[in-house]
Amino acid sequence: MSNTYMKVSVIEKIGYSLGDLAANLIFQTLMTFIAFFYTDVYKIPPATASAIIFTGGMIGAFFNPVMGIIADRTST
Repeated sequence: MSNTYMKVSVIEKIGYSLGDLAANLIFQTLMTFIAFFYTDVYKIPPATASAIIFTGGMIGAFFNPVMGIIADRTST
């Protein structure tokens, strides 16, 4: 089996980054809304609301790689 490497063109890089941009625009919109919702609707202090959002992000940061490892090692 030979290893052949193909260089990714600039157009392909831009295409992939635009897809990621679209996903991150939605994510950031939802995160902004949830911060507003926690502070203005639930009346949670901003420091507590940011701690909640941070804790959820940290749990996700450690849980996602674990799920990736499980998925990689699963054969069906």
